[in-house]
Amino acid sequence: MAGPASHWFAQERGASRHRRLIDVAASGALVFLLMTGSVQVVHADIGLDSPFSAPQYIVHAIGHGTTSGGVADDFYTLLNGPPDANGRYTIPDGSGGTIGYQSDFHAGPFNTPRGVCDAAAARGLGPSRRRK
Repeated sequence: MAGPASHWFAQERGASRHRRLIDVAASGALVFLLMTGSVQVVHADIGLDSPFSAPQYIVHAIGHGTTSGGVADDFYTLLNGPPDANGRYTIPDGSGGTIGYQSDFHAGPFNTPRGVCDAAAARGLGPSRRRK
């Protein structure tokens, strides 16, 4: 069936494929432009300089106590106040009691997220060093 109808069908099928490729390329370019534009907007407007409601301290916890004994820890957290002179602090346990923690580092007070981020970066912390 090599008549005019089959020739028209082959042209339409080729044009359709070409149109799809153009659509995919245009969509990819649009996504790329939106992503790069959005990233710049997000970085410019995430509130790094918005003040906290209370000053924050970045603290590295190395252990906490339980009714079964001590447990080793290795994480950073933010607190509304510094640990005591021996590096100890407590947080509520949610049942009316507290959990006692031991720390080996703290910095602050920080009034903005930017201050916390700068202190974390100075310690070598960041998204690439996120713990699992």
